[in-house]
Amino acid sequence: MRIIFPTFTVFGHTVGLYGVCIVVGLAIGILVSVAYADTCGIGRDDVFYSMLLGMIGVLIGGKLLYVLINLPTIWRLRDAIFASAENFAKAMGSGFVFYGGLIGAAAVVLWYIKKFRIDASRLLCAAVPSIPLIHSFGRLGCFMAGCCYGKPYDGVLSVVFTRSVGAPNGVKLFPSQLMEMAALAFIFLALVLVRIRVSDGWRLLSYYALSYSAVRFLLEFMRGDGERGIYLGLSTSQWISILLFVAGVILLVRRTKTKEAA
Repeated sequence: MRIIFPTFTVFGHTVGLYGVCIVVGLAIGILVSVAYADTCGIGRDDVFYSMLLGMIGVLIGGKLLYVLINLPTIWRLRDAIFASAENFAKAMGSGFVFYGGLIGAAAVVLWYIKKFRIDASRLLCAAVPSIPLIHSFGRLGCFMAGCCYGKPYDGVLSVVFTRSVGAPNGVKLFPSQLMEMAALAFIFLALVLVRIRVSDGWRLLSYYALSYSAVRFLLEFMRGDGERGIYLGLSTSQWISILLFVAGVILLVRRTKTKEAA
């Protein structure tokens, strides 16, 4: 598969497919969550506004973790980056770490829950299935942009970028973005089916944490981009995946005990 269209032009303006995918995924994800609001026993307005605020947390958290991971590189290139507002905007405009975004979103949504005294379980019941759905569109955007690319790979389903500004062009690569997108779509569908019988938002969150952390940990071994921070042989995202998996186990055990006690 050859990828040659990371952007398109509308009325003379160049538009990146990455941004389009993010906007489309966000819109569909919010609509899905709002549609679940009634069956989860929570107001649609609360679902809508909490998810919009959560997206702000995603942007801030994702960028902050990216900067932290790449701080040595940023410091080394500081003279060029801070030479002009244009250079700074360009440097800060690219780069994003999903786990940082997830942490940022969680912090903002937690604030919203406490501020307006929302039932957390009901909100999570409506919102959790949309997390992998929105993320899957984001990975499609990564694929279009050429970021988060895979290792050199000459097997089935290998991809070749020809106009990418992120991935190496003309090299057969493992389709890490597409594989993660497919896994996220599967997790979304699984959560939708589970939600029919499970209305406890915390349990849904534990299922998401367990499934995605396992997928992400494994797929990280097939990533070829270097800006991920490697510590003791594992990437930053793999270490976070381990913590997320442990948190998912603890949460699931606690919710199971709470259900049995009831």
